[in-house]
Amino acid sequence: MEKVRSLRFSWLWTHRGTVSAVTLLALLVSIELLRLGYHYQALWLLAGLSFYLLQTFFSLHHRGVNAARQNYNQIEHLFNIHAALKLDTPLPKMRNWAISPDVGSFLITKAQELKPKLIVELGSGASTLILGTIAEAWGGRVLSFEHDSQFGQETLARIRRFGLKNIELRVVPLKETQLSDGLWKWYDIDPASIHESIDLLFVDGPPEFLQKMSRYPALPILQKKLSPSAHIILDDADRVDERRVIEAWLTAFPELHASAGVPDSEAGIALLEWRPTVQSTK
Repeated sequence: MEKVRSLRFSWLWTHRGTVSAVTLLALLVSIELLRLGYHYQALWLLAGLSFYLLQTFFSLHHRGVNAARQNYNQIEHLFNIHAALKLDTPLPKMRNWAISPDVGSFLITKAQELKPKLIVELGSGASTLILGTIAEAWGGRVLSFEHDSQFGQETLARIRRFGLKNIELRVVPLKETQLSDGLWKWYDIDPASIHESIDLLFVDGPPEFLQKMSRYPALPILQKKLSPSAHIILDDADRVDERRVIEAWLTAFPELHASAGVPDSEAGIALLEWRPTVQSTK
């Protein structure tokens, strides 16, 4: 219900020009009605306008309060990240295209719990540094794939600045990849080049605008490289396309199971478990 209200408030803010136009039109019509002697109708119109403006005011107020709470929540998670990693080098800007701090905090929690030997990441950035730093504690490695060469070079420079030796960043182009259910733009990855089993797969690319269900190929292409107890984390799980990706994965792979107990986040997080030894009841 909270998300439905937030969408409504966001619409009101985005269309504030429309709200202003409706208000002006209603006032002009009311003045004309009064001039023509239709006092009763003018009063009803003004009463409706007052109610509309009051609702709009409280909607925008609620949107501002929600935004303030979300910002405070992200600041808390950012402090948690710095405390957990004991950083002396600043992380790059987070949110928008990058992961939000609540996702970074969740990655730390799950990585500490699972202690994966190999983490594979699709889409590099702040998450690369977070995962690489936390995995140093148990000798874990991070293999990150990035399609944007400029962004990849920036991430590589930050990896060096952090002094992380357990991260391998591969900058690879997106190429048309044929799967059984269609043609996809996907990282030019040969799964055979990943020499170890993947214990944790973090899917945060490619970008949504490239194609519908842009991140779907991750499992069809990499599923044979997953370890028997692998976990998959999908960012932006509240988006329609990502929800469809999850549904398609769960349908195509009976070994995959959605995990409960995932905390709320700004863009949504999905946690899935790969359990090939468990018989599906579907």
